[in-house]
This record gives sequence, structure tokens and C-alpha cells, in this order.
Amino acid sequence: MKPIQELKSKFNVVLANTRTPFQNSSPNLHVVQANTRTLFKNSSLNLQVVLANTRTPFQNSSPNLHVVLANTRAPFQNSSPNLHVVLANTRAPFKNSSPNFHVVLANTRTPFKNSNLNKIIQQKVISKMITSSRILRGIFKLNARCFSSLDVNTVDLRSDTVTRPTAKMRVAMKNALVGDDVYEEDPTVKKLQEACANLLGKEASLLVPTNTMANIASVLVHCNGRFNEVILGEDSHMLMYEVSGLAQLGGIQGRSVANLPDGTLDLKAIKSRIRPMTDVHQPWTRAICLENTQNRCGGKVLTVDYVQQVQKLAKDHDLFVHLDGARLFNAAAALKVEAKDFAQHVDSVAIAFSKGLCCPIGAVMAGTKDFIAQARRTRKALGGGMRQAGVIAAPMLVALEETLPKLREDHEKAYRIAEAITAMKGNSICSVDIKGVQSNIVMIDILERACPLKFIDRMKQVTDKEKKSLGQSISVLMTLFYERKVRYVTHQDVSHEDVDKVITKLQYVIEELAS
Repeated sequence: MKPIQELKSKFNVVLANTRTPFQNSSPNLHVVQANTRTLFKNSSLNLQVVLANTRTPFQNSSPNLHVVLANTRAPFQNSSPNLHVVLANTRAPFKNSSPNFHVVLANTRTPFKNSNLNKIIQQKVISKMITSSRILRGIFKLNARCFSSLDVNTVDLRSDTVTRPTAKMRVAMKNALVGDDVYEEDPTVKKLQEACANLLGKEASLLVPTNTMANIASVLVHCNGRFNEVILGEDSHMLMYEVSGLAQLGGIQGRSVANLPDGTLDLKAIKSRIRPMTDVHQPWTRAICLENTQNRCGGKVLTVDYVQQVQKLAKDHDLFVHLDGARLFNAAAALKVEAKDFAQHVDSVAIAFSKGLCCPIGAVMAGTKDFIAQARRTRKALGGGMRQAGVIAAPMLVALEETLPKLREDHEKAYRIAEAITAMKGNSICSVDIKGVQSNIVMIDILERACPLKFIDRMKQVTDKEKKSLGQSISVLMTLFYERKVRYVTHQDVSHEDVDKVITKLQYVIEELAS
């Protein structure tokens, strides 16, 4: 077999993203960084290891590194009848990849059969690369801690907005029938709007990009004119997290009422906030806004009976009721009722699909036909008029069949975690109101002896001692919601096995912080 030094006449050494050979090319291949001519300092093997358009190692680079011709499938200009080691225009390993590099013809992914050159590279270079973790770390400038972090199991409990579209959703997006929705010609959008109107028991519904837009557009329709005010909870999403959209875009004032621990607004407090229509000094009260489930109260579920009581109060004073039902399907799942059981007692309702339902974008607002006709114009004014929106509506239709029936599982996962915290004897770090766990959102109370930010950071980090003790690396992401409250939210991307990991991590961290 020919020695590897004879590769000089058979191999072209090139820079990533260029066809120019190295000027000082030795008989060996060079290790280069993508998009640069700088040689790796520790390139003892002198192998050209590059990634297409990036300096980041392949995620699956152990034990297989891939030699690529960055961002092109074209043969080298100065190519003699030689072979080139390339992964053409892709970061993916070859499907039939053995633990070796493939020698392939330039401009093709076909391995070259019976290639002596392949054997030379395999035996003289690649085998050394695979077996030497020290050299791998040197080439990519990664220390031992970086390598150990590759096997960390991360469970993201910051929000159900981190969910990713399912495989069926991605296929539905790809194959969606589309038309111009501003002209009301998109068949997939029409199908979605009809389905949602039926689910909510309303005459019509309208697709909008976000639930925030649905809330703002609904109130803009109800408050058609100037000098208007709406009553809403002081911890409501509409007051806290929608950038004062009602005031900015509609000149509408929000008047807050304290949310009770169960997420409701006291009926007497609501009544006391209703303005007299005859006083020229005051704005007109036009609507009452509710939120179900109530996020900042820890995912509390407003009952159908309570919503009906608010409706009666509103009718007595000639007011509208709008329901921010971003997670209304969660409320329905918790109470084992239909979403329409709530919606029948309000004038308008907004539903988010980009939270627990796993869609990447999209919300629906529903009401009477006249309400939706005016909402369509309002949506256009807010920049929400979309053209071929069927690609957005398609995964939302999938969600109604695929993820909607699974929401109760998310609640069970949240309860399991809360139950584990409550069951820890002598827990001086945190506590959970187990009776208040009603949906997929839970607040952890951090007790006085512990620091909430330190608790969050420690749940995220993995120490060597912890990994040795648990036999695995677990990172759990949570969110600080109040001064001493940490929120976690379960969702479809969190499996029951992930819940086990979260419980294991919580028990370890609580014991560590208490010691």
C-alpha cells in the first residue's frame, strides 16, 4: 500500500468557501476553520476538517468528523484525475456512514469503490482521529467540560410557548391548499375558521397571527369610538404583557381590579369600577375582560358558573364581555367541559394556538358575524391581514385533532412535579400549593432562606459532583415570575420521562441548597 506521503499528487487542499489551493500545501491535508485561512494551532493530523459556512463542530461529530467542500458541490478547479473528500452542500452524515470518512467523487455523493486512497485515509488518518479524544479536543479547542456537556438532558419548563410543531403539522404546512386570505379565498383558512366557530359555539371566527392581536382587535371593535374604558384584572395578560396596546392603538383606558388568588375578579369590585354614563368628567365603561386560564395566578381555572355571573353583571350595565382564552382549551380540559360552555357567556373570545397546542404561530377570535366583519377590518389596520395564510391555518387544524385531546396529560405532568415537591420532608427551600394546581402552570414559592435566582440558576446548571451522584446530567429551565415565585409550565414537548428527570433534579438541588 502506498504511504500517505504520496497523497500530495492525488489530493487538492482547499480553503472553505473557495476553490483556491493552499500555497504552502504540504503532502498532508490541512485543518482549516470554515470561512478563514487560519490553520488550527493543534493540527497534528493536518486533516482538512471544515464545516459548511460555520465554525461550529458537527453535533454528531463523535466519532465521525466530516470533510466537506463548504457551500458547493463543484469540483476543484485545479483538479487532476483525483478524488475529493467532500460532503456535498450538506451538514448531514452519509446515510451509510461507517465510522470512517467517505472518499467520494467531486460533485457527487457516490462513494468510490475499491479506492486505495480511501483505505490510506481510513487507516493512516481517520482511525487516529477517531481513537484520540485528546486530538479531537485540541482541534476544536474544547475542554473536557464542554465535551461532558454534550450529554446534558435539558427540560424546558419556561413556558408552553417553547413547543415545536409536530411532524404532522410540518407535513400539513408543506401540503396546505392556499389562496389570498385578504380576499377570503384561502380554503384552509376557511376550514379552520369554520371549525373554530363550531368548537366555540359562535357564528363566526377569524384567524389572526397572535392572541395579543386577537385581544386588542376584539376590544377595539367593542369600543368603537373615543372616551372609552375597559375593566380588567391587575394581573391580566392584557394589562401586563401587551405593551399597553389598548391605549397605544385604540386610545382605550384600562381600569384594573385585583385578581383574587383563584384568578377571578370580585363581582362587587367590578361593579364599583363601572363609570356613570352621565358624568361628563369620566370615560365610558364599555367592556369587562376576563382571562382563562389565569397565568399570573398560577394557571387558575375560571369556572363556567363564574363567567356566567360576569355576563349577567355586564348585561345589567349594557357592557360587553371579552374572554382572553389563550389557554381556554386547558380550562375546558381541567373542568372536563367544552370550550363553548365558556364562550356562550361572552361576546368575544380569543384562543391561542402557539402555546400548549404546539403551533408555531396563530390565534383565532370568535363572535357574531357582525363582530367578525368589523374585526376583519380591524385586523387589517393592525397589520394582521395575511395572504396565503393556509400554511398557518394547516397546523392549527392538525392541533385540533392531535394535541388538543392531550392537554390533560400536561396537567398531570405539572401535578406530578408539584406533588414531588410537597412530598419532600423537611423541605426548607420551596413549597407548592398543591390544592391550587389546576392546569399546566404552577408557581413554586421560594422560602426565605433561599434565593429565587440562585434556585433557578442551580436548576439549570450541572456540576461534576451532581453528575457523578445522579449518573446523568439534567438541566431544568424555569422562570422567575414574582419576587419569590418561580413558574414552571408543562407541555407536549415534556415527556413523562422528562418529568422523572425534573423530579430527580429538584430533589437533588433542594437537598443541596438546604445543606
